[in-house]
Amino acid sequence: METKELFTRMLHLPEEWEVYEVTYEEPHQQIHLKIRYLKKEGVCKATGEICPIYDYRPERQWRHLDLMGYKTYLYCCIPRVKNSLGEVSSIPVPWANDEERHTHDFENYAIKLLQATHNQTKAGELLDVSYEKINRVMHNSVERGLSRRELSSEKIISINIDEKSYKKGHKYVTVISQQARNRILEVGKDRTLEATETLLNTTFTEEQLSSIKAICVDMWDPFMSAIKKSVRKLRLSMTNFMWSSILTKG
Repeated sequence: METKELFTRMLHLPEEWEVYEVTYEEPHQQIHLKIRYLKKEGVCKATGEICPIYDYRPERQWRHLDLMGYKTYLYCCIPRVKNSLGEVSSIPVPWANDEERHTHDFENYAIKLLQATHNQTKAGELLDVSYEKINRVMHNSVERGLSRRELSSEKIISINIDEKSYKKGHKYVTVISQQARNRILEVGKDRTLEATETLLNTTFTEEQLSSIKAICVDMWDPFMSAIKKSVRKLRLSMTNFMWSSILTKG
């Protein structure tokens, strides 16, 4: 099997794409893979039409997973199509999102490193990328997760409310989580009464708040007062809630 065909298979490229050039930079320990589109037509992202290739964008670069210890980069002049409305747009590429300069595989591995290290700086060092790059990967991952969930349709039985300090000094965020499912539901700035009350009322519907049977909460007066306000608003009895200082002992 030729080198170009091998890399085409390793990248799991569909049949309309191929690696046509492979170069190595031994001094910098880098591999450069150039990819091209083989067909004369492409799909318009906006309308779904199959249109003739209109032109090609300037060559673009993406960071990929390291191969054999070598930093690996992909390159491609992405084709553009013109739809029936006269609009010109790039066709999607299978290895990356439109706005990103790294591949899906690179991002997936970066997320695994973040989960393993719990440290953006360390993960960035292991990948040899900037803090800004690894921070963007993390935020993109969180945004995708949030967009896929439908929290408003769930029945919420129990929640945790806790504070977390950040940066230097006494700056805090309020975290609402579900320990049973090991997930964060929402994070809000500050730990004041107003901030906590707003966080509760924007995270949950009234129906969800009325279905909560237990709250494990840091014994911080603004937290307790905010919960009491929500309870009073929904005309619930305080006997429906269990108060705990477990989180203050961690």
